[in-house]
Amino acid sequence: MCKYYTQASPQGQKGQEIISSSVLSEYFQNAFQAFRDHNNGALPDHIVIYRDGVGDSMRAQVIQHELEQLNRIVGQEYTLGTGSPENKEAPQLPKTTLIIVNKRVRQRFFQV
Repeated sequence: MCKYYTQASPQGQKGQEIISSSVLSEYFQNAFQAFRDHNNGALPDHIVIYRDGVGDSMRAQVIQHELEQLNRIVGQEYTLGTGSPENKEAPQLPKTTLIIVNKRVRQRFFQV
């Protein structure tokens, strides 16, 4: 059995593909809190992000910007539970899967 957490954000204006850092930070922090609430304080070992509406020309920028934000939040969330500074054991960071759906997909499928 599994449970999914989702958040959606409309584009602020037509053609805007990159989500602002403050919105991303808030979304990621909310997602981690929801996971902790549902799993007795535990954090996920795998994060899947489904990103829709990214054009070919912006894909690299979106990946860099959004993964940078995710990595920053993961660093904060996963070091909070390590305890005192004397604890030298590095936290086990989660795996990340980013799924991007392109805009204006030109492929068409037909049944023969």
